[in-house]
Amino acid sequence: MTFDVLHALRLKGIVAIEALAELVERPIDALQAELDRLAEEGLVRLRETPRLAGWSLTPEGHTRHGQEITGHRTPEIVSSLTPVYEGFLRLNDRVKALSTSWQQLTADDQAGRWEAVEELGEVHEEAAAILIAAAGVLPRFRSYERRLATALEQLRAGDERFFTGVTVDSFHTVWFECHEDLIQTLGRDRVQEGSF
Repeated sequence: MTFDVLHALRLKGIVAIEALAELVERPIDALQAELDRLAEEGLVRLRETPRLAGWSLTPEGHTRHGQEITGHRTPEIVSSLTPVYEGFLRLNDRVKALSTSWQQLTADDQAGRWEAVEELGEVHEEAAAILIAAAGVLPRFRSYERRLATALEQLRAGDERFFTGVTVDSFHTVWFECHEDLIQTLGRDRVQEGSF
């Protein structure tokens, strides 16, 4: 479907085709053909920046995505996802606080760093149930639980980039994307929600 590609690009901003294929669970060759078609329609473009070469939405693509997500926002989806989102928001302040604390820890504070990772693990346990419930409404939400679990696993293995790093699929990055997905799906306002 076109919508899942447009939606993933809206959430990621700019993304390499390999990462996009994983997000939308599509073989790269089929995805490439779809991206080529969407590019011909003026909805997406291949961009190259000093840090990343990848696909992104054009202004027309943003407009199309806005139209399509409104059409997907049925009363049934909104009523089913609203309690899920409220559960997510209850954890959001903890993730924000943990991310801030993590960035303030000194490199030699190994005890503090380990404690922060373990607390993040507790958050993940609660978030997993919330995201499983969300996936029961819209299957695309199952990828967030998997990606958060992978980030936590990498952290516990010693790769500290996976807490708040921006060059990897860190816990903070995935959490932010999931929050944005919920906001867009429900038609909420990020500023009014007090999100980060």
